[in-house]
Amino acid sequence: MIKDINIEFWVFEEEFYNRMITDRVMIFSYGSNMYSKRLIKRVRSAKILGIGKSQGFKIEFSKKSKDKSGKATLIRRTNKSDIIWGTISTILKKEKHLLDEAEGLGEGYDEEHIHIKTETNEDLFLITYIAEDSYIDKKLIPYSWYKTLVIEGAKENGLPKKYIEKLELQKAKEDKNIERAKRELKILEE
Repeated sequence: MIKDINIEFWVFEEEFYNRMITDRVMIFSYGSNMYSKRLIKRVRSAKILGIGKSQGFKIEFSKKSKDKSGKATLIRRTNKSDIIWGTISTILKKEKHLLDEAEGLGEGYDEEHIHIKTETNEDLFLITYIAEDSYIDKKLIPYSWYKTLVIEGAKENGLPKKYIEKLELQKAKEDKNIERAKRELKILEE
């Protein structure tokens, strides 16, 4: 009897896994898309599955944005002690274009597959967005509302406390467009 239940579970698990592979793509978020409400607002099918880390990268807020501030990007490092943390999510393949548009794929960000180690020590290669070299300006800093979304996403998903403290040290500036700042932060109240 138990053997039959195990077979049924295995069949269900295999069907679920196959459906995930064919219908959905997995992504790694390290910036404002870590905040679940923001990601879901951009792509309704988004589901955050957990957190992970990648060695040989550091986070910077040096990606040029249309609003003249710095947005998050990953910078490759040769030092393996440089580690970035973020969220692991899935989205429907048919909705990926929505995330591509929101991120500016081809207009500042490139799509890359990077190695992620999950909390349970699994190895994954996930899609993420990394700034094109020509869109990096080391003098830029984020607006405070953007930094807040990044930190709230990190807290919401239980990223390591020391990593969150590092994010909190990031300098930020107030957005002179007060309406935009209010609009962007309104999501925290929803």
